[in-house]
Amino acid sequence: MALLLLLAALLLPPAAQAEVNGSVSLHSDLRYRGVSLSADKPQGQLSLAYDGRDGWYAGAMATHVDFYTRSSSPLLLGYLGRVMPLAQGLDWEAGLSASHYPSKDFYDYQEAYLGLLSERWQLRLSYSPHYYGRAASTLYAELTTRWPLAATLDVFAGLGVLSTRDETRNPHGPTRIDTRSGLALRLGQAEVQLAYITLSRGGPYSGPFEARPRRLILSTSLAF
Repeated sequence: MALLLLLAALLLPPAAQAEVNGSVSLHSDLRYRGVSLSADKPQGQLSLAYDGRDGWYAGAMATHVDFYTRSSSPLLLGYLGRVMPLAQGLDWEAGLSASHYPSKDFYDYQEAYLGLLSERWQLRLSYSPHYYGRAASTLYAELTTRWPLAATLDVFAGLGVLSTRDETRNPHGPTRIDTRSGLALRLGQAEVQLAYITLSRGGPYSGPFEARPRRLILSTSLAF
């Protein structure tokens, strides 16, 4: 986290040339890459984002996580990256992210990522040398898309694949697949999402296997 803040201070343009925005959100079940971070319970989240010149950006997110009984902690996530044009209607990005759990810092980990961005879809590949603090390197590939159905209604979908080359104790293998699909209703600065999440049993986990691998989730967010 300190490295990300230092890089932001050195590389991002002055604040007068930047755009800062944020959001507060509430999820009926806070999920990350298909896995519940709130033990299948509602949880809130605060996000801040900074967009500078020449494609530089940075951001942070704060929430509270419950992996399983007696294992909970605040979560602070920071990221820093840059978007650059590749072709007409297509950009590429590169960046770093760091996740810090103040009460359970053995879960801390960092990722580097590369991505392709278009108006309607995004493809990103993320690499972590120690996913959730474990001696296991991982690759996560994610494809997301979002299309308008009406003036204020969008449909979205996503597919993610997490895999490790290191040994895993999971009897279902080293690879986990998650999907997310649903509808998003935009109401001014607010948005309401209804998403259906699925999750396979393979790959590395931060805790015991998710008890509800399929879940319908309602989320609300307000931008500021």
